[in-house]
Amino acid sequence: MCETRQENCFKCDGKGYIEAFGHYAQGVCFACKGSGTLTVNVTAARGDLPADLKTKADFLLAANENTFAGLSYARLANARNFAHTYVMNAAARDVYGLSVLNAWREFGEPHFQAAQTVRLEKSRKLA
Repeated sequence: MCETRQENCFKCDGKGYIEAFGHYAQGVCFACKGSGTLTVNVTAARGDLPADLKTKADFLLAANENTFAGLSYARLANARNFAHTYVMNAAARDVYGLSVLNAWREFGEPHFQAAQTVRLEKSRKLA
């Protein structure tokens, strides 16, 4: 038997709509069909994931405050892209996928935003 549970939608953050897309289908989130929640498979086998996905996901799940401190902007951007696309990967449609995105949001996103600010300031000075 497969154990499932409801989680806030990763795309609309549980609102059921995306304000920026209000001009298209009244902004209804296509991921959760406007409900704000997704049914996730708690018992999905994590061992069935491709090795590269599992390695990257494990890296983000083991992250802490210092994990992202010394990474370049490019590496931070790659980690960010991975975390955001991982939850949309058919092989990762489980709690593991949502946990990866939550780990990124908690520990990686602040470092990414700081690195992006520095990068933009440097490009403005060069212009």
